[in-house]
Amino acid sequence: MKSKLSLTLPPHLHHWADAQAVAHGFDTTSEFIQHMLMEKRQAEAKDQIEQRLLRAIEQDDYSELTEAHFSQLDKKLQILAKSKPKKRHALKR
Repeated sequence: MKSKLSLTLPPHLHHWADAQAVAHGFDTTSEFIQHMLMEKRQAEAKDQIEQRLLRAIEQDDYSELTEAHFSQLDKKLQILAKSKPKKRHALKR
């Protein structure tokens, strides 16, 4: 289920977002902004994982990774992939 978010932008930023949506093949500027937010979310998740790995290395905590760990990671990746909007080619308003 999606929820609605109203966003107010200065005209120059709104025009830039519209142009970027077209340039990247999204149907709407909303889809482009959603895509940018999801990329930011994924980047933050990746950073958190890297920080945890570095902490584990620094603390000599080398617990064994099992098939269950990889299965759980695979499920999370599949959920993220499904939630990613598909790129299209026409900008609608």
